[in-house]
Amino acid sequence: SGRCGAKTADPWEAGVKRVMLDRRLLVSAAAFRQTYDDFQLNTFLGTTFLVRSVPQVRAKGVEADFMLLPVEGLSLQGGVTYAQTEYGDEAVPGLPLLAGRRLAFAPLWSGSLAGTYERSVAGGLTGRITLAAKYSSEYNTGSDLDPAKSQPGFWLVDGRVALARDEAWSVELWGRNLFDQDYRQVAFGAPFQAGTLGAFLGAPRTVGVTLRLI
Repeated sequence: SGRCGAKTADPWEAGVKRVMLDRRLLVSAAAFRQTYDDFQLNTFLGTTFLVRSVPQVRAKGVEADFMLLPVEGLSLQGGVTYAQTEYGDEAVPGLPLLAGRRLAFAPLWSGSLAGTYERSVAGGLTGRITLAAKYSSEYNTGSDLDPAKSQPGFWLVDGRVALARDEAWSVELWGRNLFDQDYRQVAFGAPFQAGTLGAFLGAPRTVGVTLRLI
């Protein structure tokens, strides 16, 4: 696993926004390119962290987002990002797999899609239903890019059903990771166990009820 930072960065971005369908659709898109020099990579060795300097990191890609109001009470929004991120071609001492490879924790594709439907119901109450999904393509969860630390692409889906009365109170039934997707947040070499990997996993399916008094 690892954290990172850069001493210098050279960012560039250009984008466009459009409003269409009588202001019911907002679309935006952007292209970006960034170069980081003297990239500081904080690598977890199982018991300690070691900071290594990577001469250069490059990132470029495109992203697009939209917000749509197709009918009264319904809103949809989402986006997709394609990002090519890679370490420079110079070898990094102690991390031979990095040169010219995609960064850790950096999927090539990522995206999201969410929808909310809200309407008035009997007795001055308002009901609301929300579904939200996020996607990430494959990425490596270790700063050393060990192939064994690869996380395959996956979806996460959350949902929420709420009932509210004016600005007095609301009750919400919610669920996160509804399909109980298993995924690694980060993988690392287990301390004092050569050839063994440890991992911090993402949260499993979680459901709950929230009462809000306003």
